[in-house]
Amino acid sequence: PESRFILVNKAFLRYYRFSERTECPETLNAFSSLFEAYDSQGNLLDKQKWAGFQALSGKTGDTEYTVVKRETGERWIGSYSYAPIRDEQNVLLGAVVVCRDVTEIRANQKKLIYQRNHDYLTGLYSRAYFEHKLQRLEHAGAFTLALIDINGLKLINDSFGHDVGDSMLKATAQILRKCSTEGTTIARYGGDEFVFLLPGDSVQETEALLACVEER
Repeated sequence: PESRFILVNKAFLRYYRFSERTECPETLNAFSSLFEAYDSQGNLLDKQKWAGFQALSGKTGDTEYTVVKRETGERWIGSYSYAPIRDEQNVLLGAVVVCRDVTEIRANQKKLIYQRNHDYLTGLYSRAYFEHKLQRLEHAGAFTLALIDINGLKLINDSFGHDVGDSMLKATAQILRKCSTEGTTIARYGGDEFVFLLPGDSVQETEALLACVEER
């Protein structure tokens, strides 16, 4: 209850980048001066929201946050399970915390989500992402669709090879990005087809966008 560390294993020392047990302070209060913690939005967490302090306050749960070691600047994402330890009379004796470094797991998950939502060649949104967003907007008010395709892409592929055709697709994607405004969703809808999804129904904004594409 005084936040003294009773037992830490070797994995704990590795997790917090300690070379030996003597580097770890004797109490959680002293320990917290060596580290910072941030939530998924990058906001600094008050130490009372750390897993150890939550458990010592009598709470049980799971949490996840980014840990930063102040001395070295090292950072990683930690997943925590925590619970208080009580005796038969329900008196708080201490707490147990299990921590796990999930930085690589979260990076792989983020990568998979990106690959699912984006076209591999152009980096624009994928057709699946676009159709999912279109479904969500179906009852959310007015929106505008603009369809654009590349004339003669098959002929270019057949005559000069797919590398040249891919270069044209990438160049087109760059043009579409430059012509888009904030809030516009651009996706590669098919082999040579692209689609804009604009909020609202402004004819002027849509015409300006298409004019920009034609000029470039």
